[in-house]
Amino acid sequence: MAMEKVKQELESVKATLSCTQQSLAEKETHVTNLRAERRKHLEEVLEMNILPQSNNHRATYDGNLSPEGLQSDKKRSFRF
Repeated sequence: MAMEKVKQELESVKATLSCTQQSLAEKETHVTNLRAERRKHLEEVLEMNILPQSNNHRATYDGNLSPEGLQSDKKRSFRF
């Protein structure tokens, strides 16, 4: 009788382990997907931050005033 009870307990633990492993696999997949989405969002943000800088750089070659150009004009105007 004791052996039968141990066998039943073992089967119960095996079933619980199987469910836990399946749940873990699903959660790992979800985390992997979230990391990929996070990386994509970070890349988009970096691209957004890079574009305005490249536009400012391009504007200086077009002859438009850049923030650096404005600063140098201010420095010149205060000289006596």
